[in-house]
Amino acid sequence: MITQQNKVDLGIYPKYIKRILDIILSFLLLIIFLPLFIVSSLIIKLTSPGPIFFTQIRIGQNSAKFKIYKFRTMSINAPHEKSTAELSNAKDYITVPGKWLRKTSIDELPQLINVFLGQMSLIGP
Repeated sequence: MITQQNKVDLGIYPKYIKRILDIILSFLLLIIFLPLFIVSSLIIKLTSPGPIFFTQIRIGQNSAKFKIYKFRTMSINAPHEKSTAELSNAKDYITVPGKWLRKTSIDELPQLINVFLGQMSLIGP
């Protein structure tokens, strides 16, 4: 359906149901993975100096900027302006627990916080 301002009315699912599902599922997953969050946080803190989370500004829907959260897998002296793929010696910066966190994708779990806050979604844009 087209509205008066020539915008497509996407209906109730993308406006409300999808967001409600994101809130409920991300909250449940945060609770389920809380022990893993705690253990991962302790390992990161005990094995290398610096913050537990790596944050980076990303561009979301409608060009909105938001801060994405991940567990920190690299040393604090790693270049922040480049992605890991752009570094010629990325392996030199990855911490020992960081290798394991990346291999198991546990470093991505804090993004559930972004989903809960409405900055990301579990199911596409």
